[in-house]
Amino acid sequence: MGICSIVFLICLSSCNPDPVQKEESPLNITILLDLSDRLIYNQNPDQKDRDIAIVKYIAQKFKKETVKDGKLPISQNKFRVIFYPTPKRNDIALISRNLDIDLSKYSPKEKKEKLLAMDTVITDGLNAIYDKTLDQKKWTGCDIWGYFSEKKVDAYSIEDDCRNIVVVLTDGYLYDKFNQQKADGNMYSYLLPQTLAIDGSGLIVKRTNLANVEVLVLEVNPKDPQHLPKMKTILGNWFEGMGLPSDAYFVAETAMPNMTETIIDNFLSF
Repeated sequence: MGICSIVFLICLSSCNPDPVQKEESPLNITILLDLSDRLIYNQNPDQKDRDIAIVKYIAQKFKKETVKDGKLPISQNKFRVIFYPTPKRNDIALISRNLDIDLSKYSPKEKKEKLLAMDTVITDGLNAIYDKTLDQKKWTGCDIWGYFSEKKVDAYSIEDDCRNIVVVLTDGYLYDKFNQQKADGNMYSYLLPQTLAIDGSGLIVKRTNLANVEVLVLEVNPKDPQHLPKMKTILGNWFEGMGLPSDAYFVAETAMPNMTETIIDNFLSF
């Protein structure tokens, strides 16, 4: 057992069963994964390992925050890993159910059990999903534009009286072959190399009332590195156009794992 696991067990065992503390907003963390051909880009470590490490790191921070100051018995925190659109594959759908952890549903004892099992559940579940995707080469992709524009984020990732955080792992290209592609002048519902090459191009802003959510985009990695600044600008303009203030989102390119962890620490601030 590693040092981190031992420390976490000590924290669990020392949780006050009847805590007296000021009430804080529950955490509601959603991680949205892009299962596109980004998984076969040449990276070291490879994208599968990078993604899983990021999810596990965020889960560790979630667990530590959940048990801090004896908050576990009353914790209403939520952590989930999702795919959108939902893959039309029963194996992935079944595995992903185990990646949805809502502590509000459980007794204090069950909450401990769920948190202690998180590392194994995440590692086994994501390894299975990524391996199946890589073996079959059926790139499910991720409709990130539709997730925010069609207000799916409101239904799946935003709850009243919570600190709602959406972490998106993607290379930065926004495209889903099953969603109708839209264009309005040089504004599009997708972001691809060919649209990045167009002067003044951007993403269609379909809504302006996105609120009560923070968005962290990680692993942005355009095939042409010269497209990176424009890609980040387009994504930032899109978020702000939908209503997010500049301090409620951050778009980060792929980086060494320790640098990515620093970005996560600064954004989550717990």
